[in-house]
Amino acid sequence: MVEAGRIHDVLMFTLADPYVTGKFPFDKLGNFYDLKAINEAVADDERGVTVKSIVRMTPEA
Repeated sequence: MVEAGRIHDVLMFTLADPYVTGKFPFDKLGNFYDLKAINEAVADDERGVTVKSIVRMTPEA
């Protein structure tokens, strides 16, 4: 989350309780994609499939 100073601290504590009780599953708002699927990540963002696409940039195996 991009917040500054004290606002960040308050925001984190405000979100912690609903998360722990299962009322706000913010860990499920994003999807992970490999770098080779970056076009799919962008398309999912544009279609509203995910709130946040997270592209993993791992070395090629």
